[in-house]
Amino acid sequence: MEATFEHYLATRTIELLERYAADPDTPFFLELSFFGPHLPYIVPDSYFDMVDPALVELPKSIAETFEGKPPVQRNYSAHWTFDTMPIEVTRKLIAVYWGYVALIDEQIGRVLDALERLGLVGDTAVFFTSDHGEFTGSHRLHDKGPAMYEDIYRTPGIVRIPGAPAGQVRTEFVSLLDCTATILELAGIDAAPAVDSRSLVPLVEGRQVEWAPDIVCEFHGHHFPYPQRMLREDRYKLVVNPDSTNELYDLENDPDELLNVYLHPEMAPVRTRLMRRLYGRLRDRGDNFYHWMTTMYDVGEVDHDPTQSGLDETTYRPTEDEAHVA
Repeated sequence: MEATFEHYLATRTIELLERYAADPDTPFFLELSFFGPHLPYIVPDSYFDMVDPALVELPKSIAETFEGKPPVQRNYSAHWTFDTMPIEVTRKLIAVYWGYVALIDEQIGRVLDALERLGLVGDTAVFFTSDHGEFTGSHRLHDKGPAMYEDIYRTPGIVRIPGAPAGQVRTEFVSLLDCTATILELAGIDAAPAVDSRSLVPLVEGRQVEWAPDIVCEFHGHHFPYPQRMLREDRYKLVVNPDSTNELYDLENDPDELLNVYLHPEMAPVRTRLMRRLYGRLRDRGDNFYHWMTTMYDVGEVDHDPTQSGLDETTYRPTEDEAHVA
């Protein structure tokens, strides 16, 4: 285990903490980024065989049929991941993934123990999160890719700030982008330039604050061009796939996201509300994805020039009189 990259990174982190602790008057920022748990799963035998595959409970969404879903998902499974291997291999992959998580958890524990030993806990904020999740068999997929399911978009998020109440569970929608404004505020730096970011300090401190009732997520392609946008609120999730089938999930009645209800007649009011809300959010963010949506979906009345072609902007030049009038 000492020969793993994860152990080495934790050791180097502890060495840096020891250096910083020797100069308590100088503030520090330290980021520890593990590669895993990520394919390929290269871990010592003790972690590779830590979990018996026979004891692995398969995710419920392994019952995925891809019926009414974007064809790319079925193709992704057939040509790359789940459907290319026996179910026993999937069970082993999940088991090894759990072992990989255990390995990393132990290294994080070493770092936190060092914080305690060095007397840094009382004035050091700690963030724990990841860049994305992992399918590990969910929806008959492995790795990550062009499917905006909870398995890869709902990531862990833990923040500890000295003096803040412990053990809180907040339900507001936040993202990795919010780490920027949070860290800037903790450092006493103006967080205003951190666009698309909002400090999490009030949430961690247990305060009740106004917060957005939904969140927008983006996908810009993975091994092939396949842009997606998603609007997620407490109960419903809308996924817009411009060149394919759109998706709408009722997470209250279908937490495993097996049934795409986008075209169900009774969901028309929800579909329209979410589509218009997403359209507005993307316009506000300056995300030109909304241009496609203007003529493809019911986005309601528009209060802007819906011109589609960027060619108009590059080839048209106003006359001197037109420019003066403008």
